[in-house]
Order: sequence, then structure tokens, then C-alpha cells
Amino acid sequence: MGKIWGDNFYDEETKKWYKEEEIEGRQLNRGFAKFVMEPICKLSRSIAMGEKKEYEELIEKLKINLNQE
Repeated sequence: MGKIWGDNFYDEETKKWYKEEEIEGRQLNRGFAKFVMEPICKLSRSIAMGEKKEYEELIEKLKINLNQE
């Protein structure tokens, strides 16, 4: 959880965290953007576009419990 906040950047290629925004000429994503905002935006976009299969998969992966209310 501590890596999500502040200036912590995630490198998907090496699966490592860095304090620098750029490593070996590659731009890295902030932890918050990668692991919090990206899934929220992807879910919102798929719902808005009516992509039922995609948003149902995301809801299941994110363990979101939806009831009738």
C-alpha cells in the first residue's frame, strides 16, 4: 500500500518500483495511476460503451459485489 502514494513509479517490464519517473529512457507510471486510476477508468469506459463482457470480467476481478439495490 505504501508504494501507491507519493513519488513511486512502477516498471511493468521488470515488475519493480522506482523513485525515478524515467528509467533507461522509458517513462514509468505512478503507482496510484497504474493500480487505482487505470482500473477505475477502464471499468467506467467499458460500462459507458456498453461492453458487457469486459465490465463483467473487471467487476469479478476487482471483487466488486453488486446487489439489487
